[in-house]
Amino acid sequence: MFRLLSFLFLLSIVSKHSIDCRSSLPSVIKIGAIIESNHEQWLTIFRQAINRINMNQMLLPRTKLDLIAFIVKPDDSYNAAKQSSKLLDKSIWTLFGPGSPSIDWYLRSLANERQIPHLSINWNYRSKYLHNINIKSSKNNKMWINYNGMWKNVQQLSKSSIKSYTINLYPESNQLSLSFQHFVQSRNWKSFTLIYDDNDGLIMMKDLLRISSDNSNGNRMNVKITLIRLPEIDDRRFRKLPINLIDQHRYRITLKSIKSSEHNIVLSMKEEQTIQFLQYAFKGQRMTEYDNYLIATLDFHRYDLTQFQSQTLANITGLSMLSSINNRIESTPTFDRLSNIYGKKSIAQIYNLTTTEALIHDAVTLFAMSLDDLDRSIAPGRIVSPMSSLSIPQQNNWSFGPRLINQMLKTNINGLTGPIRFDSNGNRINFNVQILQMKPTGTKNIANWSPKTGIITTINNTFYDSYKQILEAMKYKEFRITVPPNSKPYIYLKESHENYTGNDRFEGFCVDLLEKIRQVFQREFGSDFKYALKVVSDGEYGKQNGDEWNGMFGELIRHQADLAIGDLTATYLRETAVDFTMPFMNLGIAILFKKTAIPDPELFSFLKPLSIEVWLYLASAFLSISILFWILSRITPYEWISPHSCDPDPLQLENQFSIGNSLWFTIGSLMQQGSDLAPRALSTRLLASVWWFFTLIMISSYTANLAASLTLSRMAPAISNVEDLAKQTKIQYGCKKGGSTYEFFQNSNHTTYQRMFNTMENNPELYITKWEDAIERVRKGGYAYLAESSTIEYLIERKCDMFQVGTWLDNKGYGIATPPDSPYRTPISNAIVVLQDQGQLYELKKRWWVDYGGGLCADKEVKSASTSELNLENVGGVFVVLFSGVAIGFLFGIMEFIWKSLKLAQDERQSIVKLMWFEIVRICTCGGSSRPIYNNNNNSNNNVQCLSTTGNVMLSRMTPSPATMDGSMIKLIDLSSHDTRMILPVQPPEQFANNRQQFQPSHMNGTVRSSKYHGSSLSQERQSEEHCERRSTSIERNKVHQNMQPQLY
Repeated sequence: MFRLLSFLFLLSIVSKHSIDCRSSLPSVIKIGAIIESNHEQWLTIFRQAINRINMNQMLLPRTKLDLIAFIVKPDDSYNAAKQSSKLLDKSIWTLFGPGSPSIDWYLRSLANERQIPHLSINWNYRSKYLHNINIKSSKNNKMWINYNGMWKNVQQLSKSSIKSYTINLYPESNQLSLSFQHFVQSRNWKSFTLIYDDNDGLIMMKDLLRISSDNSNGNRMNVKITLIRLPEIDDRRFRKLPINLIDQHRYRITLKSIKSSEHNIVLSMKEEQTIQFLQYAFKGQRMTEYDNYLIATLDFHRYDLTQFQSQTLANITGLSMLSSINNRIESTPTFDRLSNIYGKKSIAQIYNLTTTEALIHDAVTLFAMSLDDLDRSIAPGRIVSPMSSLSIPQQNNWSFGPRLINQMLKTNINGLTGPIRFDSNGNRINFNVQILQMKPTGTKNIANWSPKTGIITTINNTFYDSYKQILEAMKYKEFRITVPPNSKPYIYLKESHENYTGNDRFEGFCVDLLEKIRQVFQREFGSDFKYALKVVSDGEYGKQNGDEWNGMFGELIRHQADLAIGDLTATYLRETAVDFTMPFMNLGIAILFKKTAIPDPELFSFLKPLSIEVWLYLASAFLSISILFWILSRITPYEWISPHSCDPDPLQLENQFSIGNSLWFTIGSLMQQGSDLAPRALSTRLLASVWWFFTLIMISSYTANLAASLTLSRMAPAISNVEDLAKQTKIQYGCKKGGSTYEFFQNSNHTTYQRMFNTMENNPELYITKWEDAIERVRKGGYAYLAESSTIEYLIERKCDMFQVGTWLDNKGYGIATPPDSPYRTPISNAIVVLQDQGQLYELKKRWWVDYGGGLCADKEVKSASTSELNLENVGGVFVVLFSGVAIGFLFGIMEFIWKSLKLAQDERQSIVKLMWFEIVRICTCGGSSRPIYNNNNNSNNNVQCLSTTGNVMLSRMTPSPATMDGSMIKLIDLSSHDTRMILPVQPPEQFANNRQQFQPSHMNGTVRSSKYHGSSLSQERQSEEHCERRSTSIERNKVHQNMQPQLY
């Protein structure tokens, strides 16, 4: 217990000693401030800041700060010198202010002379040059400064800087200017207009003006900068105007000085003038969604822009160091106490602090924390108060001043303006700046900037807010859409457009597309899409002439139109000038060419697969092989055989390959039909095999060539791809001058495309100005048109004599063009994606490409695609050959009929007319395979016809005339030679059968084979003797009993 009491006693002594150590600081420390009359509100800020410190029990708990301030007129350096001397007489520990550079110079010199810390809180572009100076006063109260050993009047000193006793909490001018430069670079501005109200506003932007020389990476940037100074109120141009109209004319003149094509504006003016300028810009329609304003100030957080938030989509951006000031003040432990002391109204004023006013808080906090840290680090009694009365120019300095200023340079705090750090010269470093942008719900932090890191985009949900704002603004906006004069079927004027007004004058694919987009905005997005169509003024799509664009793209860049629609291809060059939405149609460059005219098939087109020489050689080979076959068959003994196989000992031999049969055998083999003739000898078989092999190759080659010729006549064009087109010189080619296809060939690095472009450039007549001219030239032949595949598809749906050659040369798309950085590009692209997902883009294309006047060539294309279908014209020659053969065959048949009738009439001594009439009647009325023959005697009972079908031997019973012979006789006729072999007397059938062997010639025991008839086969010759005898006897018996007229041959 005693030990515990001893420990507590020692602890109390140590605690008391620690508290007593802090008693080395006086109970009251005086702070001096010089405030100009135009900033009297700073006095209240100083008091609020000091009260915050005094209420903080953790900081200088036994010491209170006391403010001594004097109010002087702006730029009144004489009174400022007098008041500052009074402050020194009151033993101030530090000196604050003021705002004007002339007074700031003096205070810096005075602080350096007396070694008293001077805290500067204003922007001063000359502060970096004030160093190593001393100051004195003369009898006439003029202020003199010793600069590098020379005494100069304040007005004569141009460049000086303090090194030791001045600390500036306001960022340096070159650092602030660098932040604006980085912002412009991040937005990729190609030009901007800087509007300023005085020289200080221009000097603050000095680094921004150097952006056209070098960027942060050392690369030269081509940025066009226009400088415009806001006219002064006392400008001579306004002398005759009423006072209330001067401001109106000042801003109107300035707005008129800005080019209509300029939409990036930097305002380096005071807050009041900036708000007034924005108001007049809004009235003059210079605050559209395409206009960008950069406010060159650190107080953008307190600008009241509520009047513009719901009425414009203009991008208004500024900088601030106090974006999180609300959270910082509310988080301090003295917030409630300050509210009780100063009331809610005074605390509410802190939320609307300017950057300079916030720096007053930070400067007081820096002084208190530095003094507290210094007091804790040194022994009691070592801190000496400043001397009370110092006369100029005596060099009596405050000995404790250097230690205090060094401690302030080393102290790091997080104030209302963020982290506070200093370099050895007292300049602030490593500060943070918030980039704010006006949004529908207020200003939002979109990025942060610091000298070390540059711009860092803030990750937040600003896109959704912006998107909602755009959709809301689209409800009240009518889009001005520029269109080409005649771009069928995309968009064009109706034939009777004079009878219509507004958008009803137009029709086409794009008109329906815009209506579909409007429906998507209403149905899916809860917005609207109102628009007004107008034809482009100069009738051009748009091409670049130097830095300017004409046509539809020029109108977009000059913001004379909000959108451009038509067959606009999104190319690299165009996207450098304007923006494009999501493509609503994919396409590529293709070749339009005339279809190869299919010549009318010739009558004998089936002869084309083989040349005339081959046909002649084939005919010669046929005749030669036939003759050789006939000769070889007569040479070889194995082709001579018995005329009947049943006759083992024939009296004569026959050869089946007569000249006629040889021709029949070879032609049958050639036609792949064969014949009943078969060679028996090895030599003839070898010759037949060679002939068969020859016919196999010839027929196969003929069939293949015939099919190929029929296919090529339908499908083979003159060119098949772009390489074929580039290599040849017979077919000319071209494209539309100045269009996207022209740009493709102009900018291509492909060797083939470069060669084609040079060819077109060297022959300007190859270029086309209107697509109607292109159609005409292509249909005339000898010209290929290079264009987008979608246009070619539309044309070939209606012109069946043209087609697309090969595949696409590239891949691209048609999109809706917008001005650069248009906020409406994303919503419209989203609407196009919705239409694509729903398949409505395909339906629109089908409607305008096929349904409306298209589809004319569909049947012809299907028919031409079938290569197996032949017309009568293709095979007409075959029918001619067939009919010719039939006619010749009938001609020979009639000739044979007449010749035989003449011979029969001569033999029978009958009238030729009567015989021919009899035969004609019999031919027309006979329905079977047999018929009666002509007989001059009407008594038919004695006429018996006996026909033997076993061979070419015919037995005929004839009834001769009584004058010539008695009784009936049998006439044996050999059809092979038409010679009468034997005349047999007529006998009863049984006697005829018994006596047949007696009267039958030895060569008639079997079938007699005629060389002129080849109907029987070799198997019949090999029948046995019994079969031949039995068959012959049966047939002869039947023929004897037939009661038929004799057949005369």
